[in-house]
Amino acid sequence: MNRYRYAIRSIDPLSALKYGFVLGCVVAILPGFLTGAALQQFIAAIVVSISSGLFAPDLGPLTPLYQMGWGLTWWVTLFAVVGGGIVSAISSVVGALVYNLVAAISGGLAVTTDLLDQPGAASFPAPLAATSAPALPAPAAHIPTATPPAPVAVGPALPASPAGEMYWLALRDQPAQRWPLRQPVTTIGAAPGCDIVLPGLAPQHAEIHLENDRCILYDRSDGHSWVNGRQITTANMLKEGFTVRLAAVELLVVR
Repeated sequence: MNRYRYAIRSIDPLSALKYGFVLGCVVAILPGFLTGAALQQFIAAIVVSISSGLFAPDLGPLTPLYQMGWGLTWWVTLFAVVGGGIVSAISSVVGALVYNLVAAISGGLAVTTDLLDQPGAASFPAPLAATSAPALPAPAAHIPTATPPAPVAVGPALPASPAGEMYWLALRDQPAQRWPLRQPVTTIGAAPGCDIVLPGLAPQHAEIHLENDRCILYDRSDGHSWVNGRQITTANMLKEGFTVRLAAVELLVVR
């Protein structure tokens, strides 16, 4: 089991609104029902006590409430549920906005998570029999001092790095074609100025940042990026064996 530390930088106010409303509605069901039942019984007791004489007095506004019977209980429950949901939703949005403000100053709340599984870590496809990229040499004993130029989708593969040194991004159907993720920011897209140029992508499709020895994928294509089958709209951490799909291009994170 591997442990990783994250920082919650921001909370989506819309998600907080939905979560707060649902939570408020659920929490208010029982108190609303008990309040409605108590109110119905209280009004019934008043009506019985003042109507015990020979003449039934004018009950005023109590008459329609008394005539509602258990319907009064359900109406009180409904108003309590809706009201509780609205109050909880507003509180959640305000809390999210306050947290985002504090996180922008302090860096966010640090949490620790456990990685229980690495999907696809042992299912690398075999290299194609015919490819323009030569076979990878044995791992080198030192880190190259010169940064190689940014490769494109075609051409010879780069030398492999020592195990554990860095992550690489490899084409799923051609694992020999790979790119090192050694720069602070690696840009991926169809534009010629990107570090990794792949056809069929947006001009600036995605970025991979090295943050505190972690690889973080940032989507720049309005949701046309997936990690392990999950659509990414903002960012997602990458680990060895993870599958990355950018539009129709599938890649693997390897060492």
